[in-house]
Amino acid sequence: MRKYSLYPNPAKHQITIQLESVTTLKSVNIYNNAGQLVLKSKKTTINTSRLASGSYIILIETSKGKGYKKLILE
Repeated sequence: MRKYSLYPNPAKHQITIQLESVTTLKSVNIYNNAGQLVLKSKKTTINTSRLASGSYIILIETSKGKGYKKLILE
């Protein structure tokens, strides 16, 4: 997968995923440290206020492939 940005990181209430202009977002899955899926979205701006503080892994699937990022919520 090509470049993408996730900000802010660390985050509090919301995150934004910025993709290359020719890339289409298919899905975003957020997993906790136990590997459990805690949030699914198909949007580039995601409300994270219902998630507890801590570390998460985000799986981003686009028209160009998949990528992982670590997310920290305060």
